[in-house]
Amino acid sequence: MNNPKLIQARARSYSEAIAQIFYEVRESRNPLDQELRRFFRNNKKYGSRDRRFIAESLYSLFRWFGWVQDILPISAPDVACENKKFCSGLIAVLCLDNLHIDPVAEHFSQLAGVNMQGVPKTDLDEKRQWMGKHFGLKQLKNTDLVPDWFVEELPKDFNLEELIIDLQKRPPMWIRLQGPQNKNNTLRELKERDFDIYPHSIMKKAIKIVNPRVNLYELKSFRDGQFEVQDLASQSLGFACQAEGGQRWWDVCAGAGGKTLLLADHMESKGGITSTDIREWKLDDLKKRARRARFSNITTKNLKKTRSASKKRPYDGVLVDAPCSCTGTWRRNPDARWSSTAKDCEELATIQADILEKSAPGVKADGVLVYATCSFSVRENEEIVENFLKTHPDFYLEDFPHPLTLKPTGGILRISPSPEDCDAMFAARFRRKN
Repeated sequence: MNNPKLIQARARSYSEAIAQIFYEVRESRNPLDQELRRFFRNNKKYGSRDRRFIAESLYSLFRWFGWVQDILPISAPDVACENKKFCSGLIAVLCLDNLHIDPVAEHFSQLAGVNMQGVPKTDLDEKRQWMGKHFGLKQLKNTDLVPDWFVEELPKDFNLEELIIDLQKRPPMWIRLQGPQNKNNTLRELKERDFDIYPHSIMKKAIKIVNPRVNLYELKSFRDGQFEVQDLASQSLGFACQAEGGQRWWDVCAGAGGKTLLLADHMESKGGITSTDIREWKLDDLKKRARRARFSNITTKNLKKTRSASKKRPYDGVLVDAPCSCTGTWRRNPDARWSSTAKDCEELATIQADILEKSAPGVKADGVLVYATCSFSVRENEEIVENFLKTHPDFYLEDFPHPLTLKPTGGILRISPSPEDCDAMFAARFRRKN
Protein backbone atom coordinates (compact mmCIF):
# COMPACT_ATOMS: atom_id res chain seq x y z
CA MET A 1 0.00 0.00 0.00
CA ASN A 2 2.22 2.81 -1.32
CA ASN A 3 -0.46 5.05 -2.86
CA PRO A 4 -0.39 8.31 -0.81
CA LYS A 5 -4.05 9.08 -1.51
CA LEU A 6 -5.11 5.58 -0.46
CA ILE A 7 -3.02 5.80 2.71
CA GLN A 8 -4.55 9.18 3.54
CA ALA A 9 -8.07 7.87 2.93
CA ARG A 10 -7.47 4.85 5.16
CA ALA A 11 -5.91 6.98 7.89
CA ARG A 12 -8.99 9.20 7.88
CA SER A 13 -11.39 6.23 7.92
CA TYR A 14 -9.45 4.34 10.60
CA SER A 15 -9.02 7.34 12.89
CA GLU A 16 -12.72 8.23 12.73
CA ALA A 17 -13.66 4.63 13.60
CA ILE A 18 -11.10 4.41 16.42
CA ALA A 19 -12.16 7.73 17.94
CA GLN A 20 -15.86 6.88 17.73
CA ILE A 21 -15.47 3.52 19.46
CA PHE A 22 -12.89 4.72 22.01
CA TYR A 23 -14.98 7.59 23.33
CA GLU A 24 -18.17 5.53 23.25
CA VAL A 25 -16.53 2.91 25.49
CA ARG A 26 -15.17 5.61 27.80
CA GLU A 27 -18.59 7.22 28.17
CA SER A 28 -20.83 4.14 28.28
CA ARG A 29 -18.45 1.78 30.15
CA ASN A 30 -19.58 -0.93 27.74
CA PRO A 31 -16.98 -3.64 27.02
CA LEU A 32 -14.70 -2.84 24.10
CA ASP A 33 -15.23 -6.19 22.39
CA GLN A 34 -19.00 -5.59 22.49
CA GLU A 35 -18.66 -2.13 20.92
CA LEU A 36 -16.30 -3.48 18.25
CA ARG A 37 -18.79 -6.17 17.24
CA ARG A 38 -21.59 -3.61 17.08
CA PHE A 39 -19.52 -1.17 15.00
CA PHE A 40 -18.36 -3.73 12.44
CA ARG A 41 -21.86 -5.19 12.21
CA ASN A 42 -23.13 -1.73 11.23
CA ASN A 43 -20.17 -0.90 8.97
CA LYS A 44 -19.68 -3.72 6.48
CA LYS A 45 -17.22 -1.74 4.35
CA TYR A 46 -14.27 -2.69 6.53
CA GLY A 47 -12.29 -5.73 5.41
CA SER A 48 -10.31 -8.09 7.65
CA ARG A 49 -7.13 -5.97 7.41
CA ASP A 50 -9.07 -2.82 8.32
CA ARG A 51 -10.81 -4.50 11.26
CA ARG A 52 -7.50 -5.81 12.57
CA PHE A 53 -5.84 -2.36 12.52
CA ILE A 54 -8.82 -0.67 14.18
CA ALA A 55 -9.20 -3.35 16.86
CA GLU A 56 -5.48 -3.52 17.69
CA SER A 57 -5.28 0.27 17.89
CA LEU A 58 -8.17 0.38 20.35
CA TYR A 59 -6.75 -2.34 22.56
CA SER A 60 -3.44 -0.46 22.56
CA LEU A 61 -5.18 2.81 23.51
CA PHE A 62 -6.75 1.20 26.57
CA ARG A 63 -3.63 -0.82 27.43
CA TRP A 64 -1.50 2.34 27.61
CA PHE A 65 -4.25 4.79 28.56
CA GLY A 66 -2.63 5.53 31.92
CA TRP A 67 0.35 7.02 30.08
CA VAL A 68 -1.45 8.83 27.25
CA GLN A 69 -4.59 10.14 28.93
CA ASP A 70 -3.02 13.61 29.27
CA ILE A 71 -2.21 13.64 25.55
CA LEU A 72 -5.64 12.63 24.27
CA PRO A 73 -8.56 15.05 23.89
CA ILE A 74 -11.09 14.81 26.71
CA SER A 75 -13.93 14.22 24.24
CA ALA A 76 -14.17 12.89 20.70
CA PRO A 77 -12.61 15.30 18.17
CA ASP A 78 -14.72 16.56 15.26
CA VAL A 79 -12.21 15.23 12.71
CA ALA A 80 -9.89 12.71 14.37
CA CYS A 81 -7.22 12.61 11.68
CA GLU A 82 -6.86 16.42 11.84
CA ASN A 83 -6.62 16.54 15.63
CA LYS A 84 -2.94 16.60 16.62
CA LYS A 85 -3.61 15.52 20.22
CA PHE A 86 -5.60 12.47 19.14
CA CYS A 87 -3.04 11.48 16.49
CA SER A 88 -0.25 11.93 19.06
CA GLY A 89 -1.95 9.63 21.55
CA LEU A 90 -2.71 7.08 18.86
CA ILE A 91 0.81 6.93 17.41
CA ALA A 92 2.23 6.78 20.95
CA VAL A 93 0.34 3.59 21.82
CA LEU A 94 1.03 2.03 18.42
CA CYS A 95 4.73 2.59 19.03
CA LEU A 96 4.53 1.26 22.58
CA ASP A 97 2.93 -1.94 21.27
CA ASN A 98 5.36 -2.09 18.31
CA LEU A 99 2.52 -1.78 15.81
CA HIS A 100 3.94 1.29 14.08
CA ILE A 101 5.48 -0.49 11.06
CA ASP A 102 2.51 0.30 8.85
CA PRO A 103 2.01 3.05 6.23
CA VAL A 104 -1.13 4.27 8.01
CA ALA A 105 0.74 4.49 11.32
CA GLU A 106 3.51 6.43 9.56
CA HIS A 107 0.86 8.84 8.28
CA PHE A 108 -0.38 9.37 11.88
CA SER A 109 3.21 10.05 13.01
CA GLN A 110 3.55 12.74 10.35
CA LEU A 111 0.28 14.36 11.41
CA ALA A 112 1.40 14.32 15.05
CA GLY A 113 4.98 15.35 14.27
CA VAL A 114 6.40 12.37 16.17
CA ASN A 115 9.67 10.64 15.33
CA MET A 116 9.16 6.88 15.48
CA GLN A 117 12.86 6.03 15.54
CA GLY A 118 14.33 4.05 18.42
CA VAL A 119 11.08 2.65 19.84
CA PRO A 120 11.99 0.16 22.63
CA LYS A 121 10.86 -3.40 21.97
CA THR A 122 9.97 -4.77 25.39
CA ASP A 123 11.58 -3.03 28.40
CA LEU A 124 8.94 -1.01 30.24
CA ASP A 125 11.43 1.43 31.79
CA GLU A 126 12.89 2.15 28.36
CA LYS A 127 9.41 2.71 26.97
CA ARG A 128 8.70 5.17 29.76
CA GLN A 129 11.90 7.07 28.96
CA TRP A 130 10.98 7.11 25.27
CA MET A 131 7.60 8.64 26.14
CA GLY A 132 9.32 11.32 28.20
CA LYS A 133 11.68 12.17 25.37
CA HIS A 134 9.14 12.30 22.52
CA PHE A 135 6.03 13.56 24.33
CA GLY A 136 7.47 15.57 27.21
CA LEU A 137 5.91 13.25 29.81
CA LYS A 138 8.74 13.19 32.34
CA GLN A 139 6.74 12.19 35.42
CA LEU A 140 5.28 8.90 34.18
CA LYS A 141 5.30 5.91 36.55
CA ASN A 142 4.61 2.26 35.84
CA THR A 143 1.82 2.37 38.42
CA ASP A 144 0.02 4.95 36.24
CA LEU A 145 -0.94 2.00 34.04
CA VAL A 146 -3.44 0.70 36.62
CA PRO A 147 -6.06 2.67 38.58
CA ASP A 148 -5.12 3.74 42.12
CA TRP A 149 -7.92 1.80 43.81
CA PHE A 150 -6.69 -1.48 42.31
CA VAL A 151 -3.48 -1.47 44.36
CA GLU A 152 -5.52 -1.49 47.58
CA GLU A 153 -7.33 -4.67 46.49
CA LEU A 154 -4.18 -6.77 46.08
CA PRO A 155 -2.64 -9.12 48.68
CA LYS A 156 0.00 -7.35 50.78
CA ASP A 157 2.89 -9.43 49.42
CA PHE A 158 1.83 -9.14 45.77
CA ASN A 159 4.50 -8.19 43.21
CA LEU A 160 2.78 -5.20 41.59
CA GLU A 161 5.68 -4.25 39.31
CA GLU A 162 5.81 -7.74 37.81
CA LEU A 163 2.05 -7.69 37.28
CA ILE A 164 2.15 -4.34 35.48
CA ILE A 165 4.85 -5.63 33.15
CA ASP A 166 2.60 -8.62 32.36
CA LEU A 167 -0.47 -6.44 31.83
CA GLN A 168 1.34 -4.44 29.15
CA LYS A 169 2.04 -7.51 27.03
CA ARG A 170 -0.41 -8.57 24.36
CA PRO A 171 -1.88 -11.91 25.51
CA PRO A 172 -1.66 -15.22 23.65
CA MET A 173 -4.64 -17.45 23.02
CA TRP A 174 -5.05 -20.77 24.81
CA ILE A 175 -7.13 -23.71 23.64
CA ARG A 176 -8.15 -26.91 25.44
CA LEU A 177 -8.16 -30.19 23.54
CA GLN A 178 -11.42 -31.93 24.27
CA GLY A 179 -13.23 -35.23 24.07
CA PRO A 180 -12.18 -38.70 22.96
CA GLN A 181 -11.26 -37.55 19.44
CA ASN A 182 -7.67 -37.95 18.32
CA LYS A 183 -5.81 -34.83 19.44
CA ASN A 184 -3.33 -35.36 16.61
CA ASN A 185 -6.03 -34.26 14.16
CA THR A 186 -6.28 -30.88 15.87
CA LEU A 187 -2.52 -30.41 16.17
CA ARG A 188 -2.05 -31.38 12.54
CA GLU A 189 -4.63 -28.86 11.36
CA LEU A 190 -3.09 -26.10 13.50
CA LYS A 191 0.35 -26.80 12.05
CA GLU A 192 -1.01 -26.93 8.51
CA ARG A 193 -2.49 -23.46 9.04
CA ASP A 194 0.91 -22.17 10.28
CA PHE A 195 -0.16 -21.56 13.88
CA ASP A 196 2.68 -21.12 16.38
CA ILE A 197 1.64 -23.69 19.00
CA TYR A 198 3.16 -24.44 22.41
CA PRO A 199 1.71 -27.39 24.40
CA HIS A 200 1.86 -26.95 28.17
CA SER A 201 4.40 -29.20 29.85
CA ILE A 202 2.06 -30.39 32.63
CA MET A 203 -1.50 -29.76 31.45
CA LYS A 204 -1.33 -31.93 28.35
CA LYS A 205 -4.59 -30.68 26.81
CA ALA A 206 -3.60 -27.01 27.05
CA ILE A 207 -2.10 -25.44 23.92
CA LYS A 208 -0.82 -21.86 23.69
CA ILE A 209 -1.21 -20.10 20.35
CA VAL A 210 0.74 -16.89 19.72
CA ASN A 211 -0.56 -14.30 17.24
CA PRO A 212 -3.16 -16.49 15.47
CA ARG A 213 -3.51 -15.40 11.86
CA VAL A 214 -6.59 -17.50 11.10
CA ASN A 215 -9.95 -17.48 12.87
CA LEU A 216 -9.83 -20.54 15.15
CA TYR A 217 -13.61 -20.89 15.03
CA GLU A 218 -13.43 -21.65 11.30
CA LEU A 219 -11.25 -24.74 11.75
CA LYS A 220 -12.79 -28.15 11.14
CA SER A 221 -11.41 -29.50 14.42
CA PHE A 222 -13.27 -26.73 16.28
CA ARG A 223 -16.52 -27.39 14.40
CA ASP A 224 -16.10 -31.07 15.28
CA GLY A 225 -15.83 -30.22 18.98
CA GLN A 226 -12.20 -31.28 19.33
CA PHE A 227 -11.13 -28.12 21.15
CA GLU A 228 -12.47 -25.09 23.01
CA VAL A 229 -10.89 -21.65 23.27
CA GLN A 230 -10.19 -21.37 27.02
CA ASP A 231 -7.43 -19.60 28.90
CA LEU A 232 -4.92 -21.72 30.81
CA ALA A 233 -5.98 -20.26 34.16
CA SER A 234 -9.58 -21.16 33.47
CA GLN A 235 -8.56 -24.68 32.45
CA SER A 236 -6.72 -25.04 35.77
CA LEU A 237 -10.03 -24.89 37.60
CA GLY A 238 -10.77 -28.42 36.41
CA PHE A 239 -7.90 -29.68 38.54
CA ALA A 240 -9.26 -27.87 41.58
CA CYS A 241 -12.60 -29.64 41.08
CA GLN A 242 -11.16 -33.08 40.26
CA ALA A 243 -14.54 -34.22 38.94
CA GLU A 244 -14.72 -37.93 38.16
CA GLY A 245 -16.85 -39.99 35.82
CA GLY A 246 -20.06 -41.21 37.43
CA GLN A 247 -20.33 -38.27 39.84
CA ARG A 248 -23.05 -35.62 39.91
CA TRP A 249 -21.89 -31.99 39.69
CA TRP A 250 -23.66 -28.65 39.78
CA ASP A 251 -22.15 -25.67 37.93
CA VAL A 252 -24.03 -22.86 39.68
CA CYS A 253 -22.98 -19.82 37.59
CA ALA A 254 -22.50 -21.63 34.30
CA GLY A 255 -22.93 -18.71 31.90
CA ALA A 256 -22.07 -19.81 28.36
CA GLY A 257 -20.68 -23.06 29.76
CA GLY A 258 -16.89 -22.97 29.54
CA LYS A 259 -16.45 -24.57 32.98
CA THR A 260 -19.33 -26.99 32.42
CA LEU A 261 -17.60 -28.33 29.30
CA LEU A 262 -14.35 -28.54 31.27
CA LEU A 263 -16.06 -30.66 33.94
CA ALA A 264 -17.70 -32.86 31.30
CA ASP A 265 -14.33 -33.50 29.67
CA HIS A 266 -12.74 -34.44 33.01
CA MET A 267 -15.67 -36.79 33.64
CA GLU A 268 -15.33 -38.29 30.13
CA SER A 269 -19.03 -37.60 29.57
CA LYS A 270 -19.98 -40.01 32.39
CA GLY A 271 -22.17 -39.09 35.34
CA GLY A 272 -24.18 -35.86 35.22
CA ILE A 273 -23.72 -32.10 35.31
CA THR A 274 -26.48 -29.64 36.10
CA SER A 275 -25.78 -26.15 34.73
CA THR A 276 -27.65 -23.08 35.98
CA ASP A 277 -27.36 -19.33 35.66
CA ILE A 278 -29.44 -16.33 36.65
CA ARG A 279 -29.29 -15.35 32.94
CA GLU A 280 -31.03 -18.38 31.48
CA TRP A 281 -30.56 -17.08 27.92
CA LYS A 282 -26.81 -17.63 28.37
CA LEU A 283 -27.46 -21.34 28.71
CA ASP A 284 -28.56 -21.49 25.07
CA ASP A 285 -24.90 -21.08 24.07
CA LEU A 286 -23.98 -23.91 26.42
CA LYS A 287 -26.48 -26.24 24.77
CA LYS A 288 -24.98 -25.55 21.34
CA ARG A 289 -21.44 -26.04 22.60
CA ALA A 290 -22.34 -29.28 24.38
CA ARG A 291 -23.90 -30.66 21.19
CA ARG A 292 -20.82 -29.73 19.16
CA ALA A 293 -18.56 -31.46 21.71
CA ARG A 294 -20.91 -34.49 21.83
CA PHE A 295 -21.31 -34.34 25.62
CA SER A 296 -24.48 -36.14 26.66
CA ASN A 297 -24.18 -35.67 30.44
CA ILE A 298 -25.07 -31.96 30.64
CA THR A 299 -28.50 -30.65 31.68
CA THR A 300 -29.46 -26.97 31.94
CA LYS A 301 -32.02 -26.06 34.60
CA ASN A 302 -33.65 -23.16 36.42
CA LEU A 303 -31.41 -21.83 39.20
CA LYS A 304 -34.04 -21.41 41.94
CA LYS A 305 -35.60 -24.83 41.31
CA THR A 306 -32.17 -26.47 41.33
CA ARG A 307 -31.31 -24.85 44.67
CA SER A 308 -34.48 -26.22 46.19
CA ALA A 309 -34.04 -29.70 44.71
CA SER A 310 -30.35 -29.91 45.69
CA LYS A 311 -31.24 -29.84 49.39
CA LYS A 312 -33.18 -33.10 48.97
CA ARG A 313 -30.69 -34.70 46.57
CA PRO A 314 -27.29 -33.01 47.04
CA TYR A 315 -24.41 -33.26 44.61
CA ASP A 316 -20.98 -34.90 44.78
CA GLY A 317 -19.52 -31.57 43.76
CA VAL A 318 -20.65 -27.97 43.40
CA LEU A 319 -18.73 -25.32 41.46
CA VAL A 320 -19.35 -21.66 42.22
CA ASP A 321 -17.43 -19.74 39.56
CA ALA A 322 -18.83 -16.49 40.90
CA PRO A 323 -19.48 -13.24 39.05
CA CYS A 324 -16.56 -10.96 39.85
CA SER A 325 -14.70 -7.78 38.94
CA CYS A 326 -12.67 -9.77 36.34
CA THR A 327 -9.49 -7.87 37.18
CA GLY A 328 -7.61 -11.08 36.37
CA THR A 329 -8.58 -10.67 32.70
CA TRP A 330 -7.40 -7.06 32.35
CA ARG A 331 -4.56 -8.17 30.12
CA ARG A 332 -7.10 -9.50 27.66
CA ASN A 333 -9.64 -6.72 28.32
CA PRO A 334 -7.59 -3.57 29.04
CA ASP A 335 -10.63 -1.28 28.71
CA ALA A 336 -12.01 -2.79 31.94
CA ARG A 337 -9.14 -1.24 33.91
CA TRP A 338 -10.66 2.17 33.36
CA SER A 339 -14.34 1.29 33.77
CA SER A 340 -14.13 -0.79 36.97
CA THR A 341 -14.14 0.73 40.46
CA ALA A 342 -13.47 -0.26 44.06
CA LYS A 343 -17.21 -0.06 44.63
CA ASP A 344 -17.65 -2.85 42.07
CA CYS A 345 -15.44 -5.12 44.19
CA GLU A 346 -17.38 -4.21 47.33
CA GLU A 347 -20.78 -4.88 45.78
CA LEU A 348 -19.64 -8.07 44.08
CA ALA A 349 -18.20 -9.45 47.32
CA THR A 350 -21.68 -9.23 48.85
CA ILE A 351 -23.16 -11.07 45.86
CA GLN A 352 -20.41 -13.71 45.93
CA ALA A 353 -20.91 -14.46 49.62
CA ASP A 354 -24.66 -14.80 49.05
CA ILE A 355 -24.23 -17.21 46.11
CA LEU A 356 -21.76 -19.35 48.07
CA GLU A 357 -24.08 -19.40 51.09
CA LYS A 358 -27.06 -20.52 49.01
CA SER A 359 -25.05 -23.13 47.07
CA ALA A 360 -23.42 -24.87 50.05
CA PRO A 361 -26.54 -26.85 51.03
CA GLY A 362 -26.35 -28.51 47.62
CA VAL A 363 -23.16 -30.36 48.61
CA LYS A 364 -23.66 -33.81 50.05
CA ALA A 365 -21.77 -35.11 53.08
CA ASP A 366 -18.13 -35.75 52.12
CA GLY A 367 -18.77 -33.81 48.90
CA VAL A 368 -16.71 -31.03 47.32
CA LEU A 369 -17.45 -27.31 47.01
CA VAL A 370 -15.19 -25.16 44.80
CA TYR A 371 -15.31 -21.37 44.87
CA ALA A 372 -13.56 -19.45 42.08
CA THR A 373 -13.13 -15.98 40.57
CA CYS A 374 -10.92 -14.40 37.91
CA SER A 375 -10.16 -11.50 40.25
CA PHE A 376 -7.02 -10.34 42.08
CA SER A 377 -9.08 -8.77 44.88
CA VAL A 378 -8.57 -10.10 48.41
CA ARG A 379 -12.07 -8.87 49.19
CA GLU A 380 -13.50 -11.17 46.52
CA ASN A 381 -11.24 -14.10 47.31
CA GLU A 382 -9.51 -14.79 50.65
CA GLU A 383 -12.01 -12.77 52.69
CA ILE A 384 -14.93 -14.67 51.14
CA VAL A 385 -13.24 -17.97 52.02
CA GLU A 386 -12.40 -16.89 55.58
CA ASN A 387 -15.91 -15.67 56.30
CA PHE A 388 -17.46 -18.81 54.80
CA LEU A 389 -15.34 -21.09 56.99
CA LYS A 390 -16.25 -19.09 60.12
CA THR A 391 -19.97 -19.59 59.53
CA HIS A 392 -19.79 -23.15 58.13
CA PRO A 393 -17.85 -25.39 60.54
CA ASP A 394 -19.03 -28.41 58.55
CA PHE A 395 -16.67 -27.43 55.69
CA TYR A 396 -12.86 -27.36 55.62
CA LEU A 397 -10.21 -26.51 53.02
CA GLU A 398 -8.86 -29.59 51.27
CA ASP A 399 -5.38 -29.69 49.76
CA PHE A 400 -4.90 -30.42 46.07
CA PRO A 401 -1.85 -30.18 43.80
CA HIS A 402 -1.24 -26.92 41.95
CA PRO A 403 -2.21 -27.76 38.34
CA LEU A 404 0.73 -25.83 36.86
CA THR A 405 3.49 -26.86 39.31
CA LEU A 406 2.10 -29.96 41.09
CA LYS A 407 3.08 -28.43 44.46
CA PRO A 408 0.61 -28.55 47.41
CA THR A 409 -1.86 -25.65 47.54
CA GLY A 410 -3.33 -26.10 51.00
CA GLY A 411 -6.74 -25.84 49.37
CA ILE A 412 -6.28 -22.33 47.92
CA LEU A 413 -5.02 -21.67 44.41
CA ARG A 414 -3.82 -18.34 43.01
CA ILE A 415 -2.63 -18.13 39.41
CA SER A 416 -1.03 -14.95 38.07
CA PRO A 417 -0.10 -14.07 34.47
CA SER A 418 3.59 -14.91 35.11
CA PRO A 419 5.26 -17.22 34.48
CA GLU A 420 2.62 -19.14 32.52
CA ASP A 421 1.53 -16.32 30.18
CA CYS A 422 -2.16 -16.51 31.07
CA ASP A 423 -5.00 -14.76 32.94
CA ALA A 424 -5.30 -14.71 36.73
CA MET A 425 -7.48 -17.12 38.69
CA PHE A 426 -8.39 -17.77 42.32
CA ALA A 427 -9.91 -21.02 43.58
CA ALA A 428 -10.65 -22.60 46.95
CA ARG A 429 -11.57 -26.27 47.39
CA PHE A 430 -13.76 -27.16 50.38
CA ARG A 431 -14.73 -30.62 51.60
CA ARG A 432 -17.93 -31.12 53.58
CA LYS A 433 -17.43 -33.18 56.69
CA ASN A 434 -19.05 -36.59 56.71
